[in-house]
Amino acid sequence: MKTILTLVVLFALSSAVAVAEPSVTDIDFFENSIRPVLVDACYQCHSAEHDTSEGGLRLDSANGLLVGGDSGPAIVPGNPDSSLLIRAIASVDGTLQMPPDGDRLDASTIEQFREWIRRGAADPRNDAKLPPAKDMQAAANHWAFQPLDPAPLIPYSDSAIAIKPIDHFVAVAQKSLGVTPNPFADRRTLLRRVSYDLIGLPPTYQEMVDFENDESPDAYEKIVERLLASTAYGQRWGRLWLDVARYADTKGYLPGGANLRFPFSYTYRDYVIDAFNNDKPYREFLIEQIAADKLGPGDDARLAALGYLTLGRRFLNNQDHIIDDRIDVVTRGMLGLTVACARCHDHKFDPIPTADYYSLHGIFASSREPDESPLLGATPATPSYREFLEAQKKVAEKIASKQQSLVREFIKTERDRHQEYRQAAVDYVALDPSPKLDPFAGERKLNPQWLTRWIAWLATDQVQSGDSSIPDDPSDEEVANWIRRDINEKSAGLKREAESLHWTHPGAPRRAMALVDIDHPRDSRILRRGKRGNEGDVVPRRFLAALSPVSTPRTPFTNGSGRLELAHAIADQPLAARVLVNRVWGWHFGSPMVDTPSDFGVRTESPRLVDALNYLAGSFVRSGGSVKHLHREIVLSATYRQTSDVSDEATMVDPENTTYGHFNRQRLGFEAMRDSMLFFAGVLDTSLGGLPVELTTSPSSNRRTVYGYIDRSNLPGMFRTFDFPNPDATSPKRFQTTVPQQALFMMNSPFVIEQADQIAVRCIESSPEETVVEMYKTIFQRLPSESEKQMGVTFLLGDHPEGKSLYAQTLMLTNEAMFVD
Repeated sequence: MKTILTLVVLFALSSAVAVAEPSVTDIDFFENSIRPVLVDACYQCHSAEHDTSEGGLRLDSANGLLVGGDSGPAIVPGNPDSSLLIRAIASVDGTLQMPPDGDRLDASTIEQFREWIRRGAADPRNDAKLPPAKDMQAAANHWAFQPLDPAPLIPYSDSAIAIKPIDHFVAVAQKSLGVTPNPFADRRTLLRRVSYDLIGLPPTYQEMVDFENDESPDAYEKIVERLLASTAYGQRWGRLWLDVARYADTKGYLPGGANLRFPFSYTYRDYVIDAFNNDKPYREFLIEQIAADKLGPGDDARLAALGYLTLGRRFLNNQDHIIDDRIDVVTRGMLGLTVACARCHDHKFDPIPTADYYSLHGIFASSREPDESPLLGATPATPSYREFLEAQKKVAEKIASKQQSLVREFIKTERDRHQEYRQAAVDYVALDPSPKLDPFAGERKLNPQWLTRWIAWLATDQVQSGDSSIPDDPSDEEVANWIRRDINEKSAGLKREAESLHWTHPGAPRRAMALVDIDHPRDSRILRRGKRGNEGDVVPRRFLAALSPVSTPRTPFTNGSGRLELAHAIADQPLAARVLVNRVWGWHFGSPMVDTPSDFGVRTESPRLVDALNYLAGSFVRSGGSVKHLHREIVLSATYRQTSDVSDEATMVDPENTTYGHFNRQRLGFEAMRDSMLFFAGVLDTSLGGLPVELTTSPSSNRRTVYGYIDRSNLPGMFRTFDFPNPDATSPKRFQTTVPQQALFMMNSPFVIEQADQIAVRCIESSPEETVVEMYKTIFQRLPSESEKQMGVTFLLGDHPEGKSLYAQTLMLTNEAMFVD
């Protein structure tokens, strides 16, 4: 046993990769949070554009930051505390100060710079002249923007194993490189692969036996249909879309003790899972996530779709940053275009002028979140709902009581100071000219509204000389308005308690994190350099020029904010279909045809399998936007059914497997890994929907991982260790690292040990031989070989008090359990 565990650890340690290339997420962080600040605050003194390099420092290229100026390198990637740039913008010791005058960078921006450097200072800029790529006609010729062929020709290929049309496209590409496709995988490998792929869970041993013994010609097709019909399918594929939607249950950092939790984030998650399970047409899926509130009366449940827009970071409630995030998640997530890069200047590569960015800005600036989140259907007439209303009433009474207490306390305090108020009122009236009242009251630490009443009262004829009476008290309502800030601050805890009922009380009704149009929609002005106070021309709300017909003038959006018109424009784009098909292909094979799933701009060369991508996109559209149809086209193909063996010959001519001459072996994602262990233990809860649950507490929740609570400002280490995507921005794809922490987690995590103990309990009455067999059937869905059986029995008969648990844990640590061939 010790030998097995040692080998696992040594394998993990020896497999640890070197420092990775900057991820797309890190580059996006630079583009959205760092480059705009450099352009706005630093380029004036440190760029070629302004022909300045004060202190010998250039900040308009990656090399300029690394080489630095007279004082040395500006940054030390990975170490913000040793970076001169941080010392300068934070004025750490007073010797360096940037910017030298004017507005200082706020604490949040400085922390973003620290985070950027801490993450390795990803910076895609270089010193080469950037290609303009501004010509709209050139954009019209870009491969990704072309219409889809309504009746594509299937190419001829002499492939002996082709099953679906896609196989012929793949075979042509393989033949051009001299790649010979692999043979079909055996049934056990194929069932395990497609089960994890479609529902994120392994098959049972009995399902494996039944499939291996099914001699009918459509045995595999029946498996695929069963998996697509399972509610577990939506839980698996809905989670992948949540990566695109940058889903989280919290808002990110906000000051002043604000409530950081979204009360109804889970309703968007549930909407997505239901949409996949019900095979909602993709066009409807896109439109509802942008403009469900504009679709008229009908299904109230679709309002939950607007969480796609509203569940992003709150950026200290800076509305321009929030709008930028919404533009980014819509354009990169749905269209594969980096439109947000045009916020401060025309896009450096794609034909997206800054004016087009602010056309979209006007759409989202003309939208707002309603004061009260709308209900998703009628409120349930249940005892649980009535208990929720009663709990709400009790908290509301506490808040009202707190306000009344503060009001009465204020009135008593100010009444007791009547002599100070009388004298202040007399002094104020005597001054000529009369000073501003608020500063006058402030100097004497008096309330200006109460002093106003004294001044007015003394001016009446009712007040005689030597009169010691005082004005009548103001009403409680008046005083409450005067001290509203104090009331809000001192009632904040109670208000958070009231909000928390929405995600803690089982009777709380479901509501949508919705968006609605403002009363008077308006166009936005261009913000030069992306900065308020530097406004340019007003631009109409309308769609992107690069995706609009060159010969036809673009029509401004006039239906309210324009979100519905934008949604239709996006949903009708061939590019939207290509982007989704590429994502789905990549989620199946572990590598997409286009390696930049969120960037189909003009720099993106057509992939080797461009004809295959176009065929699948056209087939997807012709199916009515059925994602399940797309799955069938892929998983029933010969290309998908190949073995994962890698030949030396194929590696020589196609080292990146761009023609898919073999299936890519893949490690289980975080969700599938965790869910599998619960599945092996026999405790997995596969029920649908509901409030998010904590996944890091002990004892562990047995809900599927998709229902885990996602705190974007404090993502647990377990998530990060297994490459869970950063929820701060839309995620193009998941990355796979191999680091020692993964093996150490599998060896020491209380969660893993809990599941191993539970597996052991299931075998408590079994003999050592029966235990080995049962655990192999449970974890590997196969019987052990004689040598494996003997090795397990030998261990179980040894001097190990927790032998069965340790044995189960060891089996779960193996590559056979944690990888899919």
